[in-house]
Amino acid sequence: MRTQCERLLAMSELEHVNLQIAPIAYYPGVHAPFTLATQDNGDEVVHMANLNGGHTSRDPADTLYASKAFATLQANALTVAESRTLIRKVLKERWS
Repeated sequence: MRTQCERLLAMSELEHVNLQIAPIAYYPGVHAPFTLATQDNGDEVVHMANLNGGHTSRDPADTLYASKAFATLQANALTVAESRTLIRKVLKERWS
């Protein structure tokens, strides 16, 4: 776990990475893991995880649902700086 936290901290310093930690909580509209990807042409695709692997979709209703879920998570997440501070704190408290 220490190595994973160190890796996340290092990745968060990259210019094109915005790492934000969302506290464990209930977030309306967020029911399962998902990955939302924007293609080079602007189209979006979403992969929604479930018990037997998941489902990938380009359906606008699915991508809109995922976009709203992502917005909810991001609105409740720590800032990038706060997230780095939390990772550093955990590293110091648990593995120093």
